[in-house]
Amino acid sequence: MQQSSSTEYVVPRSLVPPARTSSSSERAEAMRLSALASFGLFNGPADDALQAICALAARLCGSPNAVINLFDSTWQRPLVCVGMQVAPVLREDAMCEIAVVTGETIYASDAAKDTRLDRNPFVDGRLAEVHMYLSLPLTTADGHTIGALCVYDDQPRELDHEQIESAQILTRQVMAIFELRKAAREIAELAERAKAAEAETREVMDHAADAFVSVDPTGRITTWNDAAATMFGYSAAEATGRDAAELLSPPDRRSIFRARMAEAAAGVSNRVDTPEEMRAVRSDGTECLLSPCIWTTRTPTGALKGFHAFLRDVTQAANSERARQEAERLFQVAFDYAPLGMMVVDVRKPKRGEIVRVNEAMQALFPRIHIVGTHFSLLVAEDSMADSLVKFEALSDGKIDCYEATRRLTTDGEAHTWVHSTAALVRDADGVPQHALVQLRDVTRERSHEEWLTRQATSDSLTGLPNRLALMERLDTALDELRNDRRGVGVLFIDVDGFKQVNDIHGHAAGDQVLREIANYLAASVPDAALVGRLGGDEFAIVTPADSADEVEALGLRLSDGIGSAVELPGVGGSAGWAWTRDPATAAGELLSTADRRMYMHKRSRQARRPL
Repeated sequence: MQQSSSTEYVVPRSLVPPARTSSSSERAEAMRLSALASFGLFNGPADDALQAICALAARLCGSPNAVINLFDSTWQRPLVCVGMQVAPVLREDAMCEIAVVTGETIYASDAAKDTRLDRNPFVDGRLAEVHMYLSLPLTTADGHTIGALCVYDDQPRELDHEQIESAQILTRQVMAIFELRKAAREIAELAERAKAAEAETREVMDHAADAFVSVDPTGRITTWNDAAATMFGYSAAEATGRDAAELLSPPDRRSIFRARMAEAAAGVSNRVDTPEEMRAVRSDGTECLLSPCIWTTRTPTGALKGFHAFLRDVTQAANSERARQEAERLFQVAFDYAPLGMMVVDVRKPKRGEIVRVNEAMQALFPRIHIVGTHFSLLVAEDSMADSLVKFEALSDGKIDCYEATRRLTTDGEAHTWVHSTAALVRDADGVPQHALVQLRDVTRERSHEEWLTRQATSDSLTGLPNRLALMERLDTALDELRNDRRGVGVLFIDVDGFKQVNDIHGHAAGDQVLREIANYLAASVPDAALVGRLGGDEFAIVTPADSADEVEALGLRLSDGIGSAVELPGVGGSAGWAWTRDPATAAGELLSTADRRMYMHKRSRQARRPL
């Protein structure tokens, strides 16, 4: 059977499960779909963080295309993508179906040569012609694969082990974002429910008078108001004359009810000690919790006249409190065990900016200091300080409700960590700002990798000089700046003479050394504002500000004449061509071509003067 070149990540066709037909498979699929639905990923647009991860995956693999696909019962649905725009497709046609079914990473340097994939319509030309293909499953902590991060190209491409592992790290970041958004949504929903329950309880208490009940010394009800009738379901006529213990107390509490009445009757105080809450039963048999306020009245001689009570139904309040406690518990669990660093910061004066609570992930970012009680600015690097304080003040004053930023933190006084921070304002019931909930995600590795990719794209690996791309960008910028600075821009094109003989006689290693020596010489010999770069082979170019063409020409002659003395091997020299302009409309390519032509003229004139 034909295999992909990267066999370490290949799942043979024989290991791909058959179509789901058993009841256990149906249950597994139902659980997978339930896990997918719990994230609410189709309820709104994807955020920039997912788009950035998708773009980074494509960049890691050197491919123009990447997509995060989610799988429902029938369709493969794209969530975010870069490069080629994709639409939902049936699962039976989806290439990522294998990764979702197996839960394994699928990689093929050329899908057209892989027997698992070669008959897929996205490979054989019916829908597309995918060649390089990498599909990484997006799997929940419970083991349910809900989709895949897919990187693909219409050209064959080899990926190394490090690229695939880096892409796998990105899938964990995707799932961390999904989980965090899910936890935040659940916390918000629970908080909203608790708030609604609390508001409902408050409305009931505001619009309903307390029940009032009077009982004679024998325990018979003598007074029963409308609120009591509403509360217990008995009219005054039905309740008056009834034994209070029999009517209001649950069967298992009646003996206790009577015993406390007897104790109160035997005492001398009019105040009756009662529990904060007492159980009662309504006419329909349901129980309720009451907050009682009970006292006695007595004759001048101290004889008991009766008991009186204001009874407040606190059932709803008790349920709301339990819901609030549950919501707080869930928030605490989500806060304490969130994979991202989280902290609560006071926004009220005079303690504005003080950190009042952190989770373990947050403390792990600062292992050498105890950050609770410190001002958050002590954690921010100096170059990020001003913007951080401005944004935090706007949040604290209630001018904005949230903000996001990527900043540097000072973790141990010297080392710095790059984090993506999200700060959300928490207000009290009156809308007054109280705290800021801040989430921090460590992006140091991602940023370092992006900087490394930038260096790889704009520098020459042999000499360390800027490459052609960097030179042309610098030249374009210098030309554009001529609109404000009329000094002028010069370009030098320098070609190494005798370089082929060095390679032929001494070998390519010696040739590489010559190029490095020339690069060091040029970099050390140009004005401070000039940029030296290697165009390729033995060709170098210099972009420099200059007041005249003569100044550029003189610099080129000086540099080319000095190349021979800068190189240890004999027979090496240099030829230089120049171009100069003050016109910002001049094309960068035109300047470089002019310098190139003059370099060849210089080379020919030098050769003509060389003795036979």
